[in-house]
Amino acid sequence: MDSLAAHLLIAGPTLIDPNFARTVVLIAAHSEEGAMGVVLNRPSETAVTEAAPELDELVDDDEEPVFAAGPCNRRA
Repeated sequence: MDSLAAHLLIAGPTLIDPNFARTVVLIAAHSEEGAMGVVLNRPSETAVTEAAPELDELVDDDEEPVFAAGPCNRRA
């Protein structure tokens, strides 16, 4: 299997899933066990410092938004 890590997935106009419609996802990890990515273009109304205060030192602005997507299916 070829890994898609470090690739962008761009949702096509026919994708009807409202969780991922019109998104651009950077694939951070991809293996036989699954994949993990970050949505680059869907900011939420929640700030990083509110959702995960321990990440405060990693963001330049206290109002930096968390980007939203999902839900994703997790296999047990």
